[in-house]
Amino acid sequence: MRQGPSGDVARCLVGYGWADARAAAAEDSLWRHSGSQHRQQVATCTRQRKMQAGACLQLYYKWSPARALAVDDSVRRRR
Repeated sequence: MRQGPSGDVARCLVGYGWADARAAAAEDSLWRHSGSQHRQQVATCTRQRKMQAGACLQLYYKWSPARALAVDDSVRRRR
């Protein structure tokens, strides 16, 4: 199964009868597995100044709004 940062994995698994919590845990596991790739995407989006990092992550890397907004919050707290 291909991983989708937008939450497609959990939605797909729920469609096949998985419990919501179990599907979310599977998606989170896949997300953590690609951690180095996600860190690179965050670094790329925080370096550019044309838009907020969260918007960049959603637009260019198809992150889910919840994950992208969490990055925006983290960047604001850091500054």
